[in-house]
Amino acid sequence: MERRSRALAALSFGSLFVLKLPLLALPYHWDEAGAYVSRALWLADSGLHRALPGLHPPTQFFGHPPGLYLLLASAYRLFGHSIWLTHLVAVTLGATTLYLTFRVGERIGGSAAAFVSALFLLLNPLFFAQAGLMHGDMAVAALGLAATLFYLEERRLPYFVSAVALLLAKETGLGIVVGIAVYHALVRSDRPRHLREAVVLATPGLMLAAFFAASWITTGRLLNNSYFDTNTLVTLSFEKVRWVSRWLFVEQGRWILTACTVVALTFGRREYRFRELPLLALVVIPFWAAFGALYVLPRYLLPAFPFLSVAAGLGVVALGRRWKLVPVVAVIAAGASFALTIDGTREGSGSYENNLEYVDVVETHRELAAWLEAHHQGAVIAAGWPLGQVLREPRLGYVSVPLNSASTHQHPEILAWTAQGDAFTQSLVARAEGERWEILERFENGGKVAAAFGRPARRPVRRHLPEKGTVR
Repeated sequence: MERRSRALAALSFGSLFVLKLPLLALPYHWDEAGAYVSRALWLADSGLHRALPGLHPPTQFFGHPPGLYLLLASAYRLFGHSIWLTHLVAVTLGATTLYLTFRVGERIGGSAAAFVSALFLLLNPLFFAQAGLMHGDMAVAALGLAATLFYLEERRLPYFVSAVALLLAKETGLGIVVGIAVYHALVRSDRPRHLREAVVLATPGLMLAAFFAASWITTGRLLNNSYFDTNTLVTLSFEKVRWVSRWLFVEQGRWILTACTVVALTFGRREYRFRELPLLALVVIPFWAAFGALYVLPRYLLPAFPFLSVAAGLGVVALGRRWKLVPVVAVIAAGASFALTIDGTREGSGSYENNLEYVDVVETHRELAAWLEAHHQGAVIAAGWPLGQVLREPRLGYVSVPLNSASTHQHPEILAWTAQGDAFTQSLVARAEGERWEILERFENGGKVAAAFGRPARRPVRRHLPEKGTVR
C-alpha cells in the first residue's frame, strides 16, 4: 500500500477501537452471554480437547463448529477470564472487518473507493453494535473478507488458511467460499484450468463436511441445536424473502448503498466496469438465498454487509468522476441515517442487538440484578432467560455471587421480570397481576423496563405497575 492508503487503513482500523472503548466493560448481553461466552468458559474449565465432537454434550455449542469457542477458551486459559478481554476480542474482530473492507475496496478500485467503503460499513448501525458483542457473525465477516482479499491477490496458502478458519468459526461462512468458487468458475475463464481451480478453491468446505459427519457419527444428529426442537428451521414464504431482502438492501440506511450501486450500474457503466463486481454479488447471493428460507436474525446477514459497502463505495467514486457532489451527498445521507437509527425506536421486546439500544437493556438488567443481590440475595427467584442465567452466573457481569434464580421454581419469593426475555419471562407479569403480587422495585433505561415483584404479605403498600404499554 502507498503511504496515503496506509494512513487511511490505520484510520479505519483505529476508529472503531476509540469509539468502542466506553463499552468494553459492559456485562454480556443476550446470545453473547448464553450462546458464546458461557460455553467458552465451560470449555476453558473442562479442557480444550472437549471442543471435538463426541467429547462434549451434543448441544453444548448449539451445533456450531468449535473454532470461535476454542479461540475464546484459549484466551481465558492464557490470560484468565475478564469481560474486558472478551470484548477486546470482539472489537478486534470488528476493527479487522473494517480494515479488510478497506483493503478489498482498495484492491478493486483504489484508496478513495476503499475509504468510502469502510465509511459506509462504519455507518451501519448493526455492524457498529455487533462490533462490541461477542458473536460468531463478526468472525465470519472478518475471515470471509480475509479469504476474499487473499483470493484476489492470488495468495493461495493464506486463502486456504483463512477459508478453513472461516468455516470453523461458523457454518454460514460456507456462503463466502461458495461465492468465490462460483465466481472463479464463471468469470475467470481466461485461465486454462479455471474449472479445476474453482473446485480446489471450494475444498475448504470439506472441513465443514467433516465436522458435520463427526457430529452425526458421535451424536446421531446433524443439527445439534436444541432451539430447533421447538422452533421452525425452514420457512418457505414470500414474506420471509421480503423480510430478508429488506434487511439486506433497505433497513438502517442500506437503501443508500443500494441506490448508489444501482445508479452506478445504470449511469456510470464505463467508470463502474470492475471485473470483481460479480464476485461481490456472488458472495451476497448465498446469504440472501439461504436466509430467505432458514431461520434468521438480522446479525446473521452481517457478513454480507462489507461486500455491499464495497460495491456502493466503488459506485460512489465512479459516479463522482462525472458528478463531483455524489460522494459528498452519499456520505452525508449515510451519516444522517446512522444518527437517526443508531439509537433505534425503543419499542417492542427482544434483544435490541441491531443497534445501541442493547446498552439500555444491559444497564436495566444490571440495575435489577444489583438490587436483587443487595436486598434479596437468599431469596428464591423465578426468572426466565436471559435474566435467570445472568443472575446465576457471576462471570457474566451482573452479580458478584450466584442468586437462586430459575424458571422451574414452583414457589418463588420474587418474580424477576423484563420486557426483553423469553416466553416464560413474559408470563411472569401476568402471574404477578393475577395473584396480586406487588412491585418491589422498577428499573428503566431508554424505555427498557425491568421489575421485581414480591408477594403481597411482604409489602403492605402497593406500588404502581409499569406504565401501560411497557409490560408485554
